[in-house]
Amino acid sequence: MPATIPHTFADGPGITASGVEVMDNFNAVNAGVFMAVVSSLPSSPVNGQDCYYLADATNGVVWHLKYRSASASTFKWEFVGGGSLHAEVATMESRGAITTYADLATVGPSVTVPVAGEYEIAFGARVQTPSVVGQSGNVSVSIGGVTAVVADATWVDSAAAQIANFSTARTIWRTAAATNVVKLQYAVTNTSFQFGNRWLGVRPVRVG
Repeated sequence: MPATIPHTFADGPGITASGVEVMDNFNAVNAGVFMAVVSSLPSSPVNGQDCYYLADATNGVVWHLKYRSASASTFKWEFVGGGSLHAEVATMESRGAITTYADLATVGPSVTVPVAGEYEIAFGARVQTPSVVGQSGNVSVSIGGVTAVVADATWVDSAAAQIANFSTARTIWRTAAATNVVKLQYAVTNTSFQFGNRWLGVRPVRVG
């Protein structure tokens, strides 16, 4: 195993510390100091700054974010790690022949994003088809109260004249404003479908 030799440097004319030396010095000075978990993003961030953001106190979801000032996006806190905001509804419920997206009797699942940004939204459901060939049961995403659209949907088509069960899922990237509610909505082409084990996971790509 190679030996690790501590880096040292002194300020003075013509002497420039390398990035590794700066970090070694920083770590030595701050040994035993741990970054706090915060509930709001720092107001005056600097390039390379880390932040542990408490996205969901109830479920212990903390996002590790890093500020990158060179990002072309207006959202410069980039996601490094952490859990997703998650919700699910197990109950099997029906949706009649209505082609516009709307809620089921049990609304959702849904989550509220705490800060504006670009998010990775993963979702899915168990879909039970009717015994009618050629019909479609769709699951899509509503953000901030805007009705879901087919372009964001995942769906199941009935392929035989018998009742069948399928699982369907999709992941999309979309922008949301702070406190926007992200929830699933449902549409059916012609006859009733059943939707159950509905789930939704939302995590940031970058926020700000």
